[in-house]
Amino acid sequence: MLSRSGCDNSIEDMKGEPDVKFLKYMDALGPQSFSLAVRDKEAIRDRRRLNLFETHWAQEDSTRLDKIRQLILQEAEEDLVEAERESAALLSRLLEMNPSLTTAMDPQYLAILRDRCRRSLRATDTRLDIFKLQDHIIRKKMTSSFGDSDNPATVKDFLADDNCKCGRSHSSIRT
Repeated sequence: MLSRSGCDNSIEDMKGEPDVKFLKYMDALGPQSFSLAVRDKEAIRDRRRLNLFETHWAQEDSTRLDKIRQLILQEAEEDLVEAERESAALLSRLLEMNPSLTTAMDPQYLAILRDRCRRSLRATDTRLDIFKLQDHIIRKKMTSSFGDSDNPATVKDFLADDNCKCGRSHSSIRT
């Protein structure tokens, strides 16, 4: 009847009318046992009180942490807005100081620039192909007789030669 595992049913019974059996049992105890039983019930009450306080403080702690998180979030949002404002101001100032950057962002300018780069790349590829052909002619001349020694081979002669052993088509290259 006095055990803790019984969830203190005897105390719940005492809320209304006192449990007669419990009181008779308590009267039958010796003074030392009675004193221990009272201390046990006080410990149970104090533990429940502390559990109640702990629950309230846990809720208060959670509420305070939520307020701190809200303040941190609000400050971060304000910092972001300020950083965006500063960035926009710096960008506009940069564009005012260097107007060529505004044309660099223009789609038409970018298309013209792309075409120039493409033409330059084609011209460079053509020059490289000519250098490779000249190298190929020199090597072929060293290994075979590609004409008279009085009449050295030229790039045009090489392009006209269908018996080239390099395997590449040279007809697309203009000299």
